[in-house]
Amino acid sequence: MAKMFQVYGIGQALLPVLPPPIPFENPPTVHQTNYEIGQVVYTPPVNPTAFYLYAGSGNWVNATSGLILGTYAQLSTGSAPSAEYVPSTNDVYTFVNTYASAGGVPATTSTAGLVLLATNAEALAGTITTNFAIIPSSLAYALANGLAIGGTTPGAGAFTTLSASSTLAVTGATTLSAGLTGTTASFSSTLHAGGATTLGSTLGVTGTSTLAALTQAGTASINATGAATTTIGGSSGAVTLVAGAGGLAINGGGNTIDIGTDAANTIVIGDATGAASLSMYVGSGDFLLDGVAGSTYAIGPSTTTGTVVIGGTAQTGAITVGSSTGTSSVLIGNGSGASTVSLANSVTGAAGVVNALNGVFTAGTSSFNVFTGTSTGGTQTINLATGSSPALVNIGNASSGAVAIKSSASIALSGTSGTTYSIGGSATTGTILIGGTAQTGAITLGSSSGTNSVLIANGAGGTTVSVANAVTGASSVVNFLGGAFTTGTSTFNVFTGTSTGGTQTINLATGSSPAVVNIGNSAAGNITITNGASSTFAIVGSGGTVNIGADAAANTIVVGNTTAGTSVAIKVATSQAFSVTGGVASTIALGTSITTGSVTIGGSLTTGSVTLGGSSMTTGAINLKTGSGGVQVTGGPLNIATAGEMLQIKGASFAATNFIGVGTLSSGTVQINNTNIATGDVILITRTGANGSTTLGELSYTISNGASFTVTSLILGTPGSTQTGDTSTFSYVIVRPT
Repeated sequence: MAKMFQVYGIGQALLPVLPPPIPFENPPTVHQTNYEIGQVVYTPPVNPTAFYLYAGSGNWVNATSGLILGTYAQLSTGSAPSAEYVPSTNDVYTFVNTYASAGGVPATTSTAGLVLLATNAEALAGTITTNFAIIPSSLAYALANGLAIGGTTPGAGAFTTLSASSTLAVTGATTLSAGLTGTTASFSSTLHAGGATTLGSTLGVTGTSTLAALTQAGTASINATGAATTTIGGSSGAVTLVAGAGGLAINGGGNTIDIGTDAANTIVIGDATGAASLSMYVGSGDFLLDGVAGSTYAIGPSTTTGTVVIGGTAQTGAITVGSSTGTSSVLIGNGSGASTVSLANSVTGAAGVVNALNGVFTAGTSSFNVFTGTSTGGTQTINLATGSSPALVNIGNASSGAVAIKSSASIALSGTSGTTYSIGGSATTGTILIGGTAQTGAITLGSSSGTNSVLIANGAGGTTVSVANAVTGASSVVNFLGGAFTTGTSTFNVFTGTSTGGTQTINLATGSSPAVVNIGNSAAGNITITNGASSTFAIVGSGGTVNIGADAAANTIVVGNTTAGTSVAIKVATSQAFSVTGGVASTIALGTSITTGSVTIGGSLTTGSVTLGGSSMTTGAINLKTGSGGVQVTGGPLNIATAGEMLQIKGASFAATNFIGVGTLSSGTVQINNTNIATGDVILITRTGANGSTTLGELSYTISNGASFTVTSLILGTPGSTQTGDTSTFSYVIVRPT
């Protein structure tokens, strides 16, 4: 493998250089890769010798490509042995300057050589000679500036486009393979144009004309004065009339204009792209769109967002749709889309009338169907006179016909805020039935969010109102004011008027069968039963149990009041017991509203006992709450009669107002703030730990009334001295003598 050589540069350190070219017997291959990039190798000195340059990754570049440098003589005489001989740049430069600058060989009609380009003036004058060429721009200049075409003897001419700036006159038969372009053209014989023909003014042809395409910029008249029939088209080709900005007019001159009346044609008028429009007008001669018995008429079938208008905006005549003597269907808005069909919907200052099935029928059964299909989704709504203006809606009449309104969901009869609804207002002996005989849904009367009155049997006659009075074998419920009220004061009034005669009686469950009468509920409402001053209110138990507030709810039961002269007496027989009890978490309060009076329990006891709490209390508590007067225990000591129990004092947080707490001495003393401390209080102090003390003293205290107390460790035997080495901890309890 050839590696880089190291050589010394002049005044430099060692430099890497490639080794000299290496001779190869054969051209290198892609498998010979152990060479530095840039290494040059050559094949044995044969004619010609090939050189190769290594580019890395097995890629060897042929530096000679098989080309051999030729001589100047070989270049100038064309005598090189083969195509591998190429001239040098200098030889090519010398050859071109020697031969081309001298003019070379002039071109002739038979010999290739050098040519000169003619100028516009030379092309127009036609004075060019041998080895002059006319370029396209010079030829266009010459033709545009009057270069003559043709001669005195007529000859044939073939043109792609023939243009005349003035008048083009042709006396013989003329055939144009393409088209004709000019201002005015006149042909005395036959004209055949195979291409487009464009004239800026008049085209006059005396004979028969066959035009592949005609473009007439001026006025074109075809058989304007003759009486013969003019036919345009007729073969298999299409006939297209294209109008520019001036428009296209087909005038009948008061005659009949027939379009496509010869055969079964397809006639298309107008275009559905862009802003294209189509207007069809008639005078008093009427407009008829007709076909055969099975024809189908489509008006605007491709229209999606456009508008289809039939009839005039100020029309007074009739618009007739589907007025047939046969059995037919008139389908309006009958597609699958969400259609809105409006009939006489824009009438403002006139009286509009819409009639449906309004004729005088003599036979058959006529039906007016709205929403009679079996819908599987969506919402179907019929609106009659739902606008804000006064409207009169009449359904049915007083003849023998019946009016049935049915719905599987709901039927709403609604009006404005002052509307009066009358059902059976003229009936005297008839029957008014609301609701089905086997109905399970609700019948709602006067379900309003406003303040309203529902008057049932409110006339002056002797009326009997029966509610759920005929039920025998089912469970019935009659609800009055059974809603969940959130505000206002609701009242259920029975016999609240001031009667001047007769007898008023309320009977609740007075039948002979067992009945439960519930009055009131567990909400915050009150139940008041009032009788006269000379009357007696009695709850008779008939030997059973009388429960007041005995349900499972959290009730408040008040017996009696605080008015002067009111007393409450609850009596039991001698051998019976009187108990006031509650649930496991009940609170029983006696005398909670008394301020200056007294509450006495067992005031007449001599040998009995008064027990607060029960023997089964485990986590319960008896709370004695008092004011500044405190809790007084008189006549005997306060005993904790259960072993293992103790006296507990509130003070876990050791606040500045508590009478129990802890402290730590610092250099034998500490001040503890307490706003409830008073002079004369007894402080019981107990040391709880040495806390690193070097010596312990005797604990004593001094009191600052209403502010704090100071605990000091005194040196035994040295009154007034402080044991500064005492840093022990302690607890205290404050007791106030009475």
